[in-house]
Amino acid sequence: LAIGNPLLLLALSASFAGPLLDKCHAEGGGLHFVGDSSTGKTTVIEAACATWGGTNFKRSWRATANGMEGAAALVNDGLLALDEISECDPKEIGAIVYALGNGTGKQRASRTGNARSVTRWRCFVLSSGERTIATTMAEGGHRAKAGQAVRLLDIPAARRFGAWDELHGLPNGAAFADALGSRLAAIPSGNDTAGAYHSLAVGLLTFLLHPDLIWPIKEREIHEGRKRVDIVYTNAARDNFFHMVMVAAQTRSTHVFVECKNYSTDVGNPELDQLTGRFGHQRGLFGLLLCRSDSRVDLTRARCRDAAQDGRGFVIVLTDADLQSMLKMISTGRRSDIVRYLKLRYDELAL
Repeated sequence: LAIGNPLLLLALSASFAGPLLDKCHAEGGGLHFVGDSSTGKTTVIEAACATWGGTNFKRSWRATANGMEGAAALVNDGLLALDEISECDPKEIGAIVYALGNGTGKQRASRTGNARSVTRWRCFVLSSGERTIATTMAEGGHRAKAGQAVRLLDIPAARRFGAWDELHGLPNGAAFADALGSRLAAIPSGNDTAGAYHSLAVGLLTFLLHPDLIWPIKEREIHEGRKRVDIVYTNAARDNFFHMVMVAAQTRSTHVFVECKNYSTDVGNPELDQLTGRFGHQRGLFGLLLCRSDSRVDLTRARCRDAAQDGRGFVIVLTDADLQSMLKMISTGRRSDIVRYLKLRYDELAL
């Protein structure tokens, strides 16, 4: 099953790294798989655990820094598999990451004041969660340092189908496109289901626009946390529409910004201004504004054209109907029509 699935292959390979660290005179470290719920992150972790003792070998992030030291010592020269980082106190994440990589516990004193022996270990860590290490630490009021990012690398679990690329005989891309369309239609508009709409948007856009857009980050903070973007994609296009967006002087978008609005009413100037306010000359001047419907299409496009002509950036508004049309292109074998569709929408603003 790992054939054709790079994340699964990576996790299985990493599960054997622990016993090799001492032979290589290397410190411990690890990988943190990041993605939305139900993308397959936990399954990837459990597959790695199977090389050591099955799914029961997996541990939870729900522990103190002291407790995690003991867990690491128990799997010395092995694998420490930790699921769902959101269960850990964000204020302790930074210290835990440093400790797991350094392989050394705190220096503690005995009741008599003498120094106790320091707990030591050397292991490889596989972790999962819906937030990156930096985002989780920020929730606890701490800023991630380079040393923490190096010790536990964020790996986006955003392949063609969540954590997977190859379905091995399961329903094909056409069936998957139809299922996404049905799921989109089943989510009601409104604040109560905004989270579900946001999460589906990550998977849906990744399915539609991969491999041009990769590594989606949900709720990406910018300006040192003073602003947040619903989804940020890295623009990896080598040709077609998104490559033009990357190199064109008026957009220069190495990243593509997405805002998701699960409103029962039309979007307006405030939502457009919110997205263009996330643009920047170093980040790019192009984004997608997702909404459920638009009863004033001509007015919305005029507002987007105004923003483009004023030098504030280019925004393409995509409604449910637009997304369903793009999914239909895939299910009918016309995936290449998606970039042509987006190019036409872009030309409405640029010409």
